[in-house]
Amino acid sequence: MIAEFSKEIKRAVWECESLKSPCPDRIHFSFIKEFLEVIKVDFHRFLTEFYASGRLVCVANNVFIVLIPKCDN
Repeated sequence: MIAEFSKEIKRAVWECESLKSPCPDRIHFSFIKEFLEVIKVDFHRFLTEFYASGRLVCVANNVFIVLIPKCDN
């Protein structure tokens, strides 16, 4: 069942236009398509929880921005 759900997720993402954004955070489907192998565990967990509860996790819109200074050494 998990494998079928994963195939369904991938098929749904690939059917969407790449420059469309599914939510206000402006992460386009092109990002999800490009990095699916990197984010697939978290993405799958997020969608599984949504599917089970019918609610988005409250931290789904939280963002942390970290500035990494560039140093010569």
